[in-house]
Amino acid sequence: MAVVNATPGDPLANSYATIAEPDSYHETGLDPSAWTAATEDQKTRALISATRLLDTNVTWQGRRATIEQALDWPRYFVHARDARWFLSHLRIAQDVKNATRELAGQLIVSRATPTSE
Repeated sequence: MAVVNATPGDPLANSYATIAEPDSYHETGLDPSAWTAATEDQKTRALISATRLLDTNVTWQGRRATIEQALDWPRYFVHARDARWFLSHLRIAQDVKNATRELAGQLIVSRATPTSE
């Protein structure tokens, strides 16, 4: 079984969000049933896949905080939304965590929805 490692900057990190974070996040969504019905292993794999997809397909602002980190976040020189200051290079931005949760939820839904033939 896969294990989520969401430790910012860790050389073995594989996700931007833990299992507990999306559970509470998806509870307030439009249709949390697919996420709630998923097994912990399915959720873990969805979070890891979502993180990989984001790192592969998004060109992030700034630069990686360390050369040892496995993932693209945390990062230096990333402006906050209002561009008055930089986000902390010690954390994963909340918007990145939210994107990971949303994408993981969609991956679960796409696997749970029967395809029509």
